[in-house]
Amino acid sequence: MHSDALVYSCFLERGHIADHALREGRGAYVYVLEGDSVEISNDIIPVLGAAQVMGATDIRMSTKGEAELLLVDVSY
Repeated sequence: MHSDALVYSCFLERGHIADHALREGRGAYVYVLEGDSVEISNDIIPVLGAAQVMGATDIRMSTKGEAELLLVDVSY
């Protein structure tokens, strides 16, 4: 597969915040693989859930427990 995509993984611990900056013309898909639900821009993403982020410049992710995340940064 040929695509302009960057893939990041993260193990987010309780009390920590993960930030990701998006350049202009890019969006992201965030997948919660295991652990607890994750808050992204005041939306709660459940375990095995996903969020599409478009038109933002920064993504801030937090959890009340621990969570394993996968973020795919793509051009649109």
